[in-house]
Amino acid sequence: MSGSGETALKKLTRFVDEKIAPPLIKLEEFKYLVAMRDGIMAGMPLTIVSSFFLILANPPIEIPALDPYRDFFSAEYSLVLGLIALFVAFGTAYSLAARYNIDPLVCGIMSAITFIILAAPPAEVEGTLYLPMTFTDYKGIFTAAITAILCVELYRLLLGKGIVIRMPKGVPPMVLQAFLVLIPMTIT
Repeated sequence: MSGSGETALKKLTRFVDEKIAPPLIKLEEFKYLVAMRDGIMAGMPLTIVSSFFLILANPPIEIPALDPYRDFFSAEYSLVLGLIALFVAFGTAYSLAARYNIDPLVCGIMSAITFIILAAPPAEVEGTLYLPMTFTDYKGIFTAAITAILCVELYRLLLGKGIVIRMPKGVPPMVLQAFLVLIPMTIT
C-alpha cells in the first residue's frame, strides 16, 4: 500500500514541477507583480501591530485595567488599517523604482501623494476641509498599486527623455536632486 502512495506522490510532485511551477515562476518574474507583492508585504508589519491594538481594545477576557484605554486602542487600529492603501502605494513605488535603479524614496513619496489626490480628494463639512478615508483602507489597495506603477513609469519616462531642470556644476547634490525631480513630480 505504501508503494502505491509513494508512486502517486511522485506523480503529483512531477506534475506540479512540470506543469504548475513553470508558469508560476514566470509570473514571479513579472516586475509589476513583484512590486505589488513587495508593496503589500511592506504594510504587513503595520497590519500585525494594529491587530495587537485590536486585541487590546477587545480582549478575549475581561481586563478592567484596559477599559480606560479601549478608545485609544480602537483608534490606533482604525488609523493604521485605514491608511493601509497609502502604505501599499509607497511600498509598491519604492520596490519598482529600486528595480529600475531610480530614487525609490522620491518615487514612493510621489506615489503616496498622487494616491491621496486620487483616493481622498478634500471634502468640506460645515466649512472645514478634511480628507475622507473612504478609499485609503483595504478598498483602495489595488488603486494604490496601479497608481504606484504608473507614477514610477511616468517618472522613469520623463527622466529618460531628459525632461528635468538642469542645474550648473557645483550645486550641492541634495539641491540638484530636488530640482531634478521637480518637473516629473509636478506632471505626475
